[in-house]
Amino acid sequence: TPQGLPKLKAMFNMGAGVDALMKLKIPPHLKVVRLNDAGMSAQMAEFVCHAVIRHFRELDGYAADMAAGKWSYRKPRSRMDFPVGVMGLGVLGARVAQAVAHFDFPVRGWSRSARRVDGVQCFAGTEQFDDFLSGTKVLVCLLPLTPDTEDILCHRNLSKLQHGGYVINVARGAHL
Repeated sequence: TPQGLPKLKAMFNMGAGVDALMKLKIPPHLKVVRLNDAGMSAQMAEFVCHAVIRHFRELDGYAADMAAGKWSYRKPRSRMDFPVGVMGLGVLGARVAQAVAHFDFPVRGWSRSARRVDGVQCFAGTEQFDDFLSGTKVLVCLLPLTPDTEDILCHRNLSKLQHGGYVINVARGAHL
């Protein structure tokens, strides 16, 4: 903990969230610097795009078929039937939303306050949350963990997703 380091002048947080830091007893004089990206946005965009495409293209089903030594036909799907919703449009969320949009999926984004992200239909605040969810089939959670977002991926909210909804939570476990 910082108390055992009296000469410590600053702490740098390279992670996306600061919830772990909040548990520390940080002296008031200590400067805490949060790095906005630190290279994480490209990695997060890669991971989410991979997860979206893996689900959309039913690659798990093909892998199961190969393991069983069989082949089964899968009807091609339309990207227009798979709107991807990104919760959290900060540095990481905006990058992820734009990356997914490059694969021609319709992309929706939601944040507490109004944002503009090129190629993304944006929603904001509690008054637009249900509309955001009801138009989403693949939900990506990139929200910070706060008292307002804890348990946000609950039955009540997930039941508002389109039929066959799919969740990719790359944020915190306490959201679920």
